[in-house]
Amino acid sequence: MSVWDDLIAKYQDFNDVPEAAKIGSLAQWILESGRGSSPLARQHLNFGGLKFRERMVGFAHPVDYRGSDGEMTTYCKFSSINEFIKGYWHFIDSGPYTEWRNHCSSPEAYVSYLKSSGYAADPAYVTKVRSLFDESAELLGADVGVNPGTGHPGSAPGRPAWQELTARYLNVRTTPILGIVLHDTAGSGTHNDTIYLSNPQDGRKVSVDFTVERDGSIWKLNPDLRTHYCNHAGRATQWRGFRNAQVNAVTVGIEIVQKSDLSLNPVYTDGQVASVARLCAWLSHEFGLTASDITTHRQIITDGSRSDPRRFPFDTPNGFWAKYWECFGRHEQFVASLGEGEGPALVEVLTNAA
Repeated sequence: MSVWDDLIAKYQDFNDVPEAAKIGSLAQWILESGRGSSPLARQHLNFGGLKFRERMVGFAHPVDYRGSDGEMTTYCKFSSINEFIKGYWHFIDSGPYTEWRNHCSSPEAYVSYLKSSGYAADPAYVTKVRSLFDESAELLGADVGVNPGTGHPGSAPGRPAWQELTARYLNVRTTPILGIVLHDTAGSGTHNDTIYLSNPQDGRKVSVDFTVERDGSIWKLNPDLRTHYCNHAGRATQWRGFRNAQVNAVTVGIEIVQKSDLSLNPVYTDGQVASVARLCAWLSHEFGLTASDITTHRQIITDGSRSDPRRFPFDTPNGFWAKYWECFGRHEQFVASLGEGEGPALVEVLTNAA
C-alpha cells in the first residue's frame, strides 16, 4: 500500500470533523501533494504543505525542505499518517483559522475561509481546490453535493478500439480487478515490443493485458480480463497488501511502447498518451475503479529496479490525467487544478499556511 492509499484508508475512518471540511481538506491534499507524489509527502508525510510553527511542537518535527518555489523553508515532518491527520487539524484549530467550524456549510465554504485567513497566497487557490471536490468525495465515499452527475464514475466512457493478439502466458483470475498498472516496454519502441509480449522467445514467461503503440493503436493480449491475468509486474512488487504475483492477479497491466534509451522524439506521442488515458477511463468504468486505483510500475516496485513509465506526461494540461478526466467530462476542472504553466509546481503546491 502506498502512503497515499494509506492516507485515504485512514481518512475514510476519521469522523472528528464535519463532512464538508473533510472533503475540502482532502481536496487540498490532492492538490498540494500531487496525490501523494510530492517529495514532501513521500519523505515527510506532509500532504498539506504545512510549514513548521512553534504550535506544532509535539505534533510534528521541523525539517528544512526546498519547495517547488525553490526556497529552503522549515516544514512539518510527521512520523505517521495518523500523526499527519491529527497534526493538520491541530494546525487548523490552533492557528488563525479558529472560526473554521462556522464555515462548514460546504467544502467550498471551508476552503474559502482558510484562503481568506491566509492559508495560501495563490489567488486561484480556491478555484484549483474546488475542481477536486468530486474526486475527494469519491475517495471518501461521501456526497459532495456539487454536480454529482457529471463526473467519474457516473459518465460512461466509450470502449476504445483495439486489435487483438493472444498472450502465450495467461493465468486463471479468481479475484476481482482492483487496479491498473502502467509500464513502458523499454524495448525497440516498435510493434516488435507487442509481438514479444505476446510470445517471448527468450524463456521469460512475461505477458501483459494491453500494449499501446506509438501510433496510438491499442493491442489487447488478454482475451478475457475477467477470467485471466497476465505476468506484467510480479517480481519485487507490493501494492495494497498484495505482493509479487498477487499484484498481477488483482490488476490489469498496460505496457506503453517505448525505446530502451528514450531516444524517440517525442518521447511519447499525443496519440499514444490519449489512447492510454481512454483505455484507463474505460477500464475504470468497466470494473468500478477510481483514479486512485491507477498506479505505475515505479510506484509498486520494492527493490528500486524499475522506474517506468519513464518520463510519461501525467500532470500537464495535455497529458494523461487531462485526457483521462476528459473522458468523464471533467477536463476543464482538472486543467484548472493545474494552474498556469508546467513543471514541478503542477505536482506539488506548497501553501503559505500561517
